Amino acid sequence: MPGAAASIEQELDKLSLSSNPDQLIAAFEADADQRSRALATLSLSRAASDQASLASLYAPLASRLEDVAEAKGYAAALRLLSTLSSISPPAVQGILFANAAVRPLWTSAFPKVTSPDPLLDLLRADLLAALVSDAAMKTDVLKAKELVAWLRAAGPQHSETEDERVALVAHLALYKLHQRPSSSQLPADAGEELQRSSSDDDTLLLLSRSQVLTANAQALADESSRISLLAALEALSYLSSGPPSRKDLIANDAPFLQALCAMPGKLGQQKNRRAVFPSRGGDEGKASSSYQMDSTLSKADGLAPADTSVQYALSTIILNLVAYPPALTGEEKQMQKLKAMANAKQQEKGQGGQSAPQEEAEPSAKIDARVNKAMQAGVADTLVSLVLSGGVDASNSTALNPSTAVRDTVSNALLNLTVKQDKQQRGRLAQAGGAKALVALSSDVIARLKQQRERKQENQSKTGSTPQPASASAGVPPPLSSLQALARLCVTHSPALLFGGGSSGSSASSTAVSATLPFLTALYLHLTSNPLQRFEALLALTNVASLSPEAGRAVASAKLRDELKGQKGGLAGGEGPTTILDGLESSILLEGNDMIRRAAVELLCNLVQDETAFARWSGEEENEASSKAQRKPQQITSAEGGEERSSEGSRARHRLHLLVALCAPAAANAMSGETSLPTRMASAGAVATLCSSAIACEHLLSLRARTLNIVARLIRPGVAVKAGAGGQQEAKIVELTEGDHEVLPDSNGGESDDDVVDEEEESGLEQQDAVSWAQGASHARASLALRGVTIASCLVQYVAWRREQKKGDVGVFKAELEGCGMLEALKGAALEGAREMQQGAAGQGVKEGAAEQEARAMRGEVTRLCIEALKEMSKW
Repeated sequence: MPGAAASIEQELDKLSLSSNPDQLIAAFEADADQRSRALATLSLSRAASDQASLASLYAPLASRLEDVAEAKGYAAALRLLSTLSSISPPAVQGILFANAAVRPLWTSAFPKVTSPDPLLDLLRADLLAALVSDAAMKTDVLKAKELVAWLRAAGPQHSETEDERVALVAHLALYKLHQRPSSSQLPADAGEELQRSSSDDDTLLLLSRSQVLTANAQALADESSRISLLAALEALSYLSSGPPSRKDLIANDAPFLQALCAMPGKLGQQKNRRAVFPSRGGDEGKASSSYQMDSTLSKADGLAPADTSVQYALSTIILNLVAYPPALTGEEKQMQKLKAMANAKQQEKGQGGQSAPQEEAEPSAKIDARVNKAMQAGVADTLVSLVLSGGVDASNSTALNPSTAVRDTVSNALLNLTVKQDKQQRGRLAQAGGAKALVALSSDVIARLKQQRERKQENQSKTGSTPQPASASAGVPPPLSSLQALARLCVTHSPALLFGGGSSGSSASSTAVSATLPFLTALYLHLTSNPLQRFEALLALTNVASLSPEAGRAVASAKLRDELKGQKGGLAGGEGPTTILDGLESSILLEGNDMIRRAAVELLCNLVQDETAFARWSGEEENEASSKAQRKPQQITSAEGGEERSSEGSRARHRLHLLVALCAPAAANAMSGETSLPTRMASAGAVATLCSSAIACEHLLSLRARTLNIVARLIRPGVAVKAGAGGQQEAKIVELTEGDHEVLPDSNGGESDDDVVDEEEESGLEQQDAVSWAQGASHARASLALRGVTIASCLVQYVAWRREQKKGDVGVFKAELEGCGMLEALKGAALEGAREMQQGAAGQGVKEGAAEQEARAMRGEVTRLCIEALKEMSKW
């Protein structure tokens, strides 16, 4: 390697601006080999900030540009300036516009008449298109009216001939020129040059369409074809980001859209190739020194030039076509309204009191239709091929694309393809290899997060403990789009089917867990994730946990990798939960978003089958810790007086308290319209499972009557707390802290106004919940009743056990269960069940649907459990 590096340095010395600018320009001649062109580009990038070296370019460039008859040297000078404009626009500005002894050099590069050689005009148009990408250069071009005139003359003249390439690039330059710079940068008389009609955009679209339809495998090998194809893709990336009508023109043109999607295959971009020079903008694949260039240059022969440029432009077009507007929070929507009002006022002042009409948001249905057309054209296969088209090892078919910009753009496009909750559409994406591609992209995101955190820690170690502000590129974490899209696939499809392949049972489950769990955990716990991402991560984790008991245990024990954890002053600027169980506790106890809390409770309902999760939420973990510390737990007296039980300050008790409170009906979510039924189902199921622990039962029986009444109402809605049994304060979901405790009733046993339950309102909420259930209201009621009676049965069995063990007087427990309405609920449900059995025996032969049959079976089980509990309570 040292010898190869020394050889490269020697070649670079030969192409140095200071020693041999003529040889450097010669490397941009048409017959120069690709290695020489690559080394010349590297030499230019080194000298871009050296004004003295750049000054040495002026004379040899001027001599070539002034001799149009010598087309070879003239074209080489134009190519060099185009390359330099992509490296350092100020450098080109100094050469063409500022460094002039008699007249500016641009007057030689752009004569007033077009050339009979289409290639020269194409190179001129390409140079101008590159120049006007920079704001400062755009101003210089606008001031030089002859340049604008040249573009306008070049377009129509060549569009009338068979060769439309010059016209395309000239129209692209005019389009970019008409993207208005800031008013302070405009020349005073630039108004006419900035006028552009929609017909100009239509022309640009038609010219671009023609190039895309005729593109083939040789397009990137021929210089003219390459320039025009890249210009066409760049133009389409601009046009597709415009009004929805322009996007629809592209999406509704099926042959055109299919040609775009088939382009990676037609151009050979699906092969494992790496661009010699990755795109600018902080690409991680970019060589930082000439020593790192050797492995790239050694593989330059036969490499399709600018392949990452093609891939980035193509992925940008696709993203623009399928993009949905970002989901905004209420606060963000309000800020957007205020900004629109401020802009409208400014426009009124500038337009004599008339404000420009505000552009309305595009309806989701129109975007859905456009996405569906893109899927039919094969966009899923295209994006997957772009993800896995990187690397220099031809034997590696899964090498990731080397361009960070391409990877992030494709990730966003894949995320938008999963916005619509359409199982069929997401299934088509999975069939195209989308799940595999998203895992590859997610692995890259995790690696970048790790590198970013390491750089942050390294900078802090150099500057001391106080965090220093990072640069914009270093301080912004990579987007979690690929992780979120992966979560969405796992929500609508079984992870075992997505990743298990032909494996069976436990093998498929194990493969799915190892493929998805690290990324879903990061999406849920990483400090940069937003509420929607956390919600979708919870749904996906629930699906993974339900695959098998082993999968549930893996999810329960999952934690954020050390290199991704937050730290004070870190990338995300804070700390947060680092394990799934810690995150669930935070989401259930403290989360203000109803949807996230519901998803967290549903995941918990699955995870309490695991011993670790069960021990934490039942209180066994806390009890064992107290025993090991040989510390006697604080004792309290129940609300009715009597036997002492576990500490009210117990954290496990607070968890159970909130889970019981979540079993109560609540108003439907104002944003989503979703009722509280899914949360109630999951919470009641979790409590029923936890009640198999004696410690959990003891915690529940230490709650006041009003809280236990929620369980009674699961069995039989409308059951009230007995007078004098304690306060009837309505159950509310609040943020509970370790020091919270339940308020004991007034000493006189009376009830305040706040303690009275609005039975009519609660009945309405119960009805609202029941009718929202997919299997019907009867099925919903039976499901809740079965969960409630299971909890009650466990409490009764716990009291019976204490009675057998002679652990104090159990009469206080009977009074407690009677006072909260549990006994009345059990009796009412038992009588109702007995009547239904009698009616069922009399009406045998009546056909019922599957849901009603299941509901009847659940009611039968409720009746049985109620009778058994009542028999046991009669012994007390």
